[in-house]
Amino acid sequence: MPGVSNAELAEAITALSAAAAARDQSLSAWQAGTATGGPMADGRYPISDYVGNTVLVSSPARLEALVLSLTEDADGAAQVATAMRDEVAAMLATVNTKTTLASGHAAAAATSASQADTFRQQAAAHEANALAHRNAAATFNPSNYYTKAEIDALLS
Repeated sequence: MPGVSNAELAEAITALSAAAAARDQSLSAWQAGTATGGPMADGRYPISDYVGNTVLVSSPARLEALVLSLTEDADGAAQVATAMRDEVAAMLATVNTKTTLASGHAAAAATSASQADTFRQQAAAHEANALAHRNAAATFNPSNYYTKAEIDALLS
């Protein structure tokens, strides 16, 4: 390389090697990091790029914890949804039972109303018959009828 001395080249290689070692060390710390570790104690670890920029990246353990948390939340929501579904099904069964009972009661009420009308008509007929018999009894005249002797005579 023109214009670069062996000492400068050696210095650049040493710096590159140190940067690679630092990057490897930060990747190892990141990979082995806990969900609550790192410099901010939040599961994020510093990783440097090839230019020397450093960013905080969530460790695999933190990502796993986040996914498990979401899974637990989803499981909890599924359990709540299942419980709600079962409660709604029970309510629907109760409503169906009460609807059936109400229909039966409505039919029984209609039958009772019909019977009440029939009984009213029969009572009116019995009242009319009783009145007719009372009037007939009030105007009964035994002399208008044949005696037993007269009936026997007619039959002989």
